[in-house]
Amino acid sequence: MSQAYVVFEVIVHDELDPEYLMMWFRRPEFDRYARFKSHGSARETFDWEEMCEVELPIPSIEKQRKIVKEYNTVVNRIKLIEQLNQKLEETAQVLYKHWFVDFEFPDENGKPYKSSGGKMVWNEELEKEIPEGWKNGKFDNIANQFSGYSFKGDEYSLEEGTTVVRGENVTEKGFRWDTHKMWNKDLPGRASDCYLKPYDIIVGMDGSKVGKNWGIVGDYQLPLLLAQRVSCLRGKKSFYQCFIYLSFFNKRFEEYVGQVHTGTSVPHISGDQILEFPVIVADDKIYESFQLSVVKLIDRIHNNLCESESLQKLKELLLSKMTQVEVEEKEVVHAS
Repeated sequence: MSQAYVVFEVIVHDELDPEYLMMWFRRPEFDRYARFKSHGSARETFDWEEMCEVELPIPSIEKQRKIVKEYNTVVNRIKLIEQLNQKLEETAQVLYKHWFVDFEFPDENGKPYKSSGGKMVWNEELEKEIPEGWKNGKFDNIANQFSGYSFKGDEYSLEEGTTVVRGENVTEKGFRWDTHKMWNKDLPGRASDCYLKPYDIIVGMDGSKVGKNWGIVGDYQLPLLLAQRVSCLRGKKSFYQCFIYLSFFNKRFEEYVGQVHTGTSVPHISGDQILEFPVIVADDKIYESFQLSVVKLIDRIHNNLCESESLQKLKELLLSKMTQVEVEEKEVVHAS
């Protein structure tokens, strides 16, 4: 452990449960308290003396363990959901590779196309054989793209309205809502055309992680509006959507963006560049069949994410309620 950190432990376990204490430290209120009590300019310090002055309600050890158990039940469920979604995502990617890289999609008899003798032809651009009738293409062949509206930042609401997806809300394969802003006024100009739909694919267009930040919209997240500097990809036919989404994984969108983005201090990619991303173009029947196979996995992921968000709120509620714990006498924790 670095000498910049202080290590301490609870020494009277039948009076204070260490996990209960850790729950107290996880509260955002404690972060604000520690920041207020810290000192220094180049590097802020919350020293040991200040830590020893931290006060918290200490109920009976039985009550502490009950609170910790409730909290851990929620946390473990969230972790389980994350693991399950990882497996579902991997399964979807495996299916994509099986169909569009290995060309083992089901033929008209339900057998793997390539290994069952499906006709393959040489493609000069790709320098490999692909199924007859397929070709090398790009997102522009199968998708439309639009960017959001330039909402005025000083007119956002933090309390009510329709959530606006801004660049900072788009993360790696998903979204974050800790910087949650909403629009509760009339929609100006083309803003009314910026409502998102289920399975829309949202791509961040600016920032150090451009090329990494993108996600697919779930029905449970709607209604959503799209802000400027964020792109939406929407298939020209609805059954293109899962193929487009999984192409980001398997066709290395991040590497492509690294080659074409503009800007140095703040990398940027345009909507036209997104549409130029190369993909293989197949028959519509293939896309439609693939959509039916994969959309069930995407829906399960979204259902799990919906549950996870509810559990996150419950976790925060459990932490916030720690200040309301009834104790016979307010005590001060002295760490030593």
